[in-house]
Amino acid sequence: MGGMRDPGRVRRSPTARMAVVSARSLESLRRMAVGMGAALLLGICACGESGEDVAARDAAALAGPPAELQDTIPRMREVVVVQVGAFDDSSGALQLRDSLAAVGWPGYVRQVRTDSLPPWRVRIAPTRELSVAQLIAAGFSASNVPVALLSDSAVLPRLTVLAERVNGGGVGDHARLRWMTRGDGRAILVVEDAAGASDGAAPDGFLYAAEGDPIVQRDSVWDVAPSPDWKRLAYGSAFLIRASGRDSVGVRQWAAVAGRTNLGVNVIRRNAFQVNGAAGVFGFAQPVVQPVEPDSLNASRLLDQVRRPAPMAGGWRVRWSADGRTVGIGLAPERDVRDDSPAVEWLSMEADGYLLRGTLPPGSGFVVPEWTMGPTIDSAMSSAPGDARRLAIAGGWAESRDGWVSVQGDISGGERYGVGPGTLLAASRSGELLAVLAPDPAANAGAPPMRALLYRLLR
Repeated sequence: MGGMRDPGRVRRSPTARMAVVSARSLESLRRMAVGMGAALLLGICACGESGEDVAARDAAALAGPPAELQDTIPRMREVVVVQVGAFDDSSGALQLRDSLAAVGWPGYVRQVRTDSLPPWRVRIAPTRELSVAQLIAAGFSASNVPVALLSDSAVLPRLTVLAERVNGGGVGDHARLRWMTRGDGRAILVVEDAAGASDGAAPDGFLYAAEGDPIVQRDSVWDVAPSPDWKRLAYGSAFLIRASGRDSVGVRQWAAVAGRTNLGVNVIRRNAFQVNGAAGVFGFAQPVVQPVEPDSLNASRLLDQVRRPAPMAGGWRVRWSADGRTVGIGLAPERDVRDDSPAVEWLSMEADGYLLRGTLPPGSGFVVPEWTMGPTIDSAMSSAPGDARRLAIAGGWAESRDGWVSVQGDISGGERYGVGPGTLLAASRSGELLAVLAPDPAANAGAPPMRALLYRLLR
């Protein structure tokens, strides 16, 4: 987070500008606060004090603690903050700060006199994660509240929020969301299943996360499935081969995929499939089995084994045997493959040694993943808040309401805490992992305004 030395330096988001609180902005903030369950209206202090009392209290706090307690005070850090208001008087700024704090948004008031804006600035959600600050700014903008991203110095809140996109690639014409949770509720697997026009085949992206463990995220896959014990993932790596100005694919393009897969050119050509009748566009799949236990994900000599693909073609669809020893490798149709086309043939492969055991008849006892199906993302969807949703977590709940996600449970010390924008899809048992559909700050014109992501809450 270098370059964040100047407390007044502005980092503008693509859709945000410096916020001066107007009547319309205040009304939007008021609706958001009430929608998230606050018992307050903006303009009324959370503590019932007058603006003068609050200002006096804050002035006393600014005087600092006794010298003997200095070492116990949290340190100021270089952070990115979201500025949501600028006021001519301190009382209005303090009231806004307290009203937002009541619904879980940590913040503070800073006096700034280096520009033409009103001097009393309300800044919330200090973080060292620029991507999280951009998401929060996008959420306020979607609620018709103009905001600005700034670099500043502040005390970091109790919880650190991280955000990871489920699919770092494109969504095609649209994408369907699906997810599942491990039996103990402490791990989540989310898939952003992209599709082309008329449901043409397109590579997907997935994210696997378990509480306290590193995240596994992969783009460009055709399918993914966890083993019955959730210690490994099987997925089919996706490759697209496109004709370059001709009706047929050249030798160099086949060879490029052969080099990436360590397979022969003839193997690539023989097992490629035509994607939805598109002239000159072919797909190819290669299966991978990846352990997801913490020891396997650390940077070590095991890393090469962890990411080693099977030396074969296949993986349009993947399945596991009930004992977790065998992986079913599904082959795609040769022509006009749609995104939901089933496998036309299944091969049996040992999960440990990648030894191929031959073909299998349909319905050979493989475990069919039990996905929860979610919404479809497309360019026509609105970035407006979704339906309210509440899920149980340890000691409380995780909730999305009016487009904002918050938690209140053991992970937040029993207090309500604002996480970020989005509609809640799934939550892990402790609330550390939250899968959501959230505004995409980087969305271009005509692209879907929402994407799937995972919030991770760390204490």
